[in-house]
Amino acid sequence: DALPIFIIRAFRGTRRVRSFGSLVGATNEGQQRLLSTGILSKVDVSMLPGSTDDSTVLFIEVEEAKRYKGHVGTSQNADGEQSLEIDLNVKNVFGRAESLRLFSAQAVTSRQFSFIFDKPYLGNTSVRGQISASADAYDYARYSSLTEKVRSLVCSLFTQKGHTVSAEWSWRDIIPVTTGSLKPSKRVMDEASSSFKGSLIHSYVHNTLDDHIDPDHGQYVKVTNELAGVGGDTHFIKSEINSLSLHPFGSFLSLALSMNLGLIQPLGTDQFNNCPTRIIDRFFLGGPKSLRGFRTKGVGPRDPKRPLVENTTVTPTQGDAIGGDLYATVAAKLSLPGTAVKGITLRPFGFINGGNLVMLPSVAEVNRSKLNEWIRTTRLAAGIGLAVPLPFGRLEFSYAWVLSKQDYDKPKPFQLGFFAHF
Repeated sequence: DALPIFIIRAFRGTRRVRSFGSLVGATNEGQQRLLSTGILSKVDVSMLPGSTDDSTVLFIEVEEAKRYKGHVGTSQNADGEQSLEIDLNVKNVFGRAESLRLFSAQAVTSRQFSFIFDKPYLGNTSVRGQISASADAYDYARYSSLTEKVRSLVCSLFTQKGHTVSAEWSWRDIIPVTTGSLKPSKRVMDEASSSFKGSLIHSYVHNTLDDHIDPDHGQYVKVTNELAGVGGDTHFIKSEINSLSLHPFGSFLSLALSMNLGLIQPLGTDQFNNCPTRIIDRFFLGGPKSLRGFRTKGVGPRDPKRPLVENTTVTPTQGDAIGGDLYATVAAKLSLPGTAVKGITLRPFGFINGGNLVMLPSVAEVNRSKLNEWIRTTRLAAGIGLAVPLPFGRLEFSYAWVLSKQDYDKPKPFQLGFFAHF
C-alpha cells in the first residue's frame, strides 16, 4: 500500500536528529505535514526507548478522514453579492494523498467553474503541486459596460516557505454591453476582442498573524510578480505588494496599518504609447476591500460612454471604469475589544484610508510634476464600522465620510464587506 510509504516519508526528518529536543521538533513537523494534506483526521505519535541507548522507536497511529466531501451553500463574492456554491472533493484518489476538487459558483453577475487536481509533497520534497482548469464569466456592465469570459489552465508549485510559482495560459473575451440609453465607451469598444495570455507568476507570502479571520497582532506581506508573454499576444510585467501590520495596545485596542502598491508595465516598442495595457489586466480601486468610502471600481480613470440619442448629456460619473497602471493605498484601522450580544461578537472600529489609481503615459515621464499631481488627486475617507467575526469569515459594516475625491469618482458612504481569511 502506498499510504504507509507516504507516512514514512513525512517523518524522514526524524532520522537525522542528534538530540531529543530535535526529535520532538521533527516529529511535530511530520504530524503537521500529514494533517495538512487533509486525508487524515488524526495523527498520534508515541515514543519508546529503542534497542540501544541512542535510539528511539516511533509508533504512528493515523485515522483516515472521510474520502468524499461535498458542500452546497451561499457566500458573498468580491462585489458583495450572494452566490450559490457547489463544492465536491475526493481525497486520496490514488493512495498518495492526491485530491480532486470540483467547484462551481453562480451569482447574478458572475459564473465560476473549476476543476483542481492537488498533489502534496511531490517525490521526496515538501513541494505541493497543483493543476487547475477553469471557465469563468464576469458581468461588469454596471462598472465598465462589458462582460469578461476567461478560460484558464494553471500549473502551480507551492513550498512550505511561502513561495508559489505558476504557469498560466488563458483565453479571454471582452464583450461590450449597452446599459440603458448609453453605449460603451470608445476604449471599451477598442478592446472588444479576444486575447490569449501566457504568463509566469511568482508570489511570496509571509504571515505571522495570530488569527486568519480576526487577527489582533502579527504581520502579513504578499509580493506577486507576473511576466506575461510566454506565448500569446499579451505582453507585460505586473508587480503588486500587499502588507498588513497589527499592533495591540494591552487588551483594549488593536491598531492595523496597511499599505498596497501595484504597477503594470507593457512590454514592446515605445511601451505605453504603442502597446498599452488592456482593461482586463489593469488594477481597479474602490470598495470595502481596497478603499472604503467608494464603490467597487469607483475610483480612477474613466472613459465617457456614448449616448444612443444625440445631444444626450453624459455626466463624468457615467463613464466606464477602465482601470489604471499604477495604484497605491494606505490605511489605519483602530479596533476595540469585541462585545458578545446573543452569542454574536460585535467589534467596533474606526478607520482612515487614502489611495490613488492612474494611467501612466510612460515610466520615464514619472517626474516631480506627476508626483505632485498624484498627491493632489489622492482620495481620502474616514469613518466608523462594526466587525462581526464568524467561523467562516469576517463581516464588516462601515460608514465613511469622503474627505477628498474627483468629480468622476463614485462615493458610497455605507458599505457591507465580507472578508474570508488571510
